[in-house]
Amino acid sequence: MNIIRNKQLSFRSLLIIFITLFLYSEVLLAFNTNFSGRVNRVFRYADNSEESGTQILDNSTSETRFKLHISQEEDDLKVGAALKVRLEGYDSESYDVNGGSGSSNSENLDVTHALMYAKSGWGTFSFGRGNHADRGATRADFSGTELALNNDHRLSSGIRLFEGMTYSGFTLGQFTDNYDGDRGSRIQYNTPTVNGFTGKISYAPDKELNTWALGANYDTNFGSTKLQLRAGYNHVNGDGSSVDDSTQFGISGSFLLPNGMSFTGGYGKKDIENTSPSFDRESTGYYGKIGYLVNNTTTLAIDLGSNDDAAFDGSESTFFGLGKQKQFTVADCEGQAFFGYRRYQFDTPASVSPDDVDVLYAGLQIEF
Repeated sequence: MNIIRNKQLSFRSLLIIFITLFLYSEVLLAFNTNFSGRVNRVFRYADNSEESGTQILDNSTSETRFKLHISQEEDDLKVGAALKVRLEGYDSESYDVNGGSGSSNSENLDVTHALMYAKSGWGTFSFGRGNHADRGATRADFSGTELALNNDHRLSSGIRLFEGMTYSGFTLGQFTDNYDGDRGSRIQYNTPTVNGFTGKISYAPDKELNTWALGANYDTNFGSTKLQLRAGYNHVNGDGSSVDDSTQFGISGSFLLPNGMSFTGGYGKKDIENTSPSFDRESTGYYGKIGYLVNNTTTLAIDLGSNDDAAFDGSESTFFGLGKQKQFTVADCEGQAFFGYRRYQFDTPASVSPDDVDVLYAGLQIEF
């Protein structure tokens, strides 16, 4: 129980898990057992106008992870369990331009999913640690460049912001938000998919934070044109002392034309009611992307977006980027190579605002 509660796995805990799996291997073979995963590493050059640097990091927008999935199906009922762990350490979301304050240099395995589920014609019920119902609400995307360009800023969120030669006290991640759902220990119900529509609801009870979430997915085709819509909402009840109450809404859509052009857009809004110190804040964000499928394996895209009041009232950030992504196969494993550039600009009510940040990156993801 402590392994899951603390979420981080030490080498000793990992060894216990693998020994247990070996001892019960005959039981696992009685089920449909699948082991899969991916490795995603990125070479990142970043310049925050005060300093610059290059690192090879784990890409937090699509982190290196491993998954064990077992299931059994009989008639209309399918039951199963899933365990996912991600590599934590040298991750881009906590790594500054040259390491420094806030950077994570230790290697751990972090539990992202540990759940059981039952699926039938009535839908899917699951409980345990996993995605909340609204996760993915702002991630509709037909561009084929989800690794090269997206509205998840964790590739660069650990970069500190400077005002001239003075550290502003903020990181890039505090000025940006994609208004997507979170993960946690929850119970969740997904409706069956009917005419392309799936509804989701989840509840995550906690000592300090209780989270209700709703989600909806819609996928359809209009002739040769594909359409994808996502929406999500969550409400977090704080403990009434120092923990925030908040509501969040996110929506996104993407459509792909027969000629390979794709258009993607998203919007998010978050209301925070903080008790200590006392303040209320509403932040919003917009995102847009145009993509083009050059051939069956290569895609190009440009994107832009903005966030208002994400860090504090009056704070603003804007960004634009260029990206390319290419699919390939090696040793029966699917791979993605991605390249991109992004510039972030900031504005605040103060007389001096944080300087621009430029990020250039290239990476590989291998799935097995």
